[in-house]
Amino acid sequence: MKKARHYEAGKVLGIIKKHKRFLITSHINPEGDSVGSQLAMAEILQRLGKKYTIVNNDAPPANLKFLPGIKKISSSIKRKKDFDVVIALDCASLTRAGKVVELITKDKIIINIDHHISNRGYGHARVVDKEKSSTGEIIYTLARDWGIKLNNRMALYIYTAILTDTGSFKYSNTTSFTHKVVGHLLEFGVNPTLVSEHIYESNTLASRRLLGLALDTIKVSSNGKLAWLTMTKKMLNKTKAKPEDAEDFVNFARYIKGVKVAAFFNAGLMKNKIKVSFRSNKDVNVNKIAQHFGGGGHATASGCELAGSMKKAQQKVLAKIKKTLK
Repeated sequence: MKKARHYEAGKVLGIIKKHKRFLITSHINPEGDSVGSQLAMAEILQRLGKKYTIVNNDAPPANLKFLPGIKKISSSIKRKKDFDVVIALDCASLTRAGKVVELITKDKIIINIDHHISNRGYGHARVVDKEKSSTGEIIYTLARDWGIKLNNRMALYIYTAILTDTGSFKYSNTTSFTHKVVGHLLEFGVNPTLVSEHIYESNTLASRRLLGLALDTIKVSSNGKLAWLTMTKKMLNKTKAKPEDAEDFVNFARYIKGVKVAAFFNAGLMKNKIKVSFRSNKDVNVNKIAQHFGGGGHATASGCELAGSMKKAQQKVLAKIKKTLK
């Protein structure tokens, strides 16, 4: 394994063995990698005889409700949670956990497990490995190193994490090690066809209508290297779709021939804020673009949030992308 920036697996295990109660969390608007990794980590803690609570800022998306432990994940922070240690998964910055940070007092120990290139190594102990395809792949490695044996349920969680964060193994973060891990997971009875059907083939009619409206907004720069599309709150209301239905819309702009950078401007999630998702090929590091606006992620897949109107957000972001492409 290539050396990570922060690989303190032994220290993390030591903290887990020493304490009894844990809070597992991840970033706002959790997706396959964050949800799968949380449920797999919960399995590890259970095997070690620990108590845990899983709390996120937002509920898991509907296409992940097939996962057997999904009901263990809460999005309520109103009730006081009893824990000693926070395990933040797939969360490049603790602020990305949203309202969950309100539960984390200064006396709590923080464990940071992540694979984002923008993660600077916060927390008291950390396993941050940017060479891994996903946080799920890191959880697999930790389970192996800690002597935790896999079962069907845990293999399903990790497979879901890896599948979604690699774009069904087509993104550049997919490595030979990724395929070795997946090959091992399949030995525990994971059914790739059924998982794919749940995640990618369970779209609602409302979500497809929302996609149609968003596709109508696609624009391409004069040199054909930049493409972007937009979603508004009005579109959501008109189609009665859910915000998470737009999770992969940015890819439809990226798939246009000749496009090197794609951007998706989403005004349907937060009031007076625009969420921007970036995708690129290997030639352009969109993480640097996202970081310029206070966001982050991966070299070829990142995001950020901008306050203000859609018009101003697009002006700022598109200008930065065009400058980068030059």
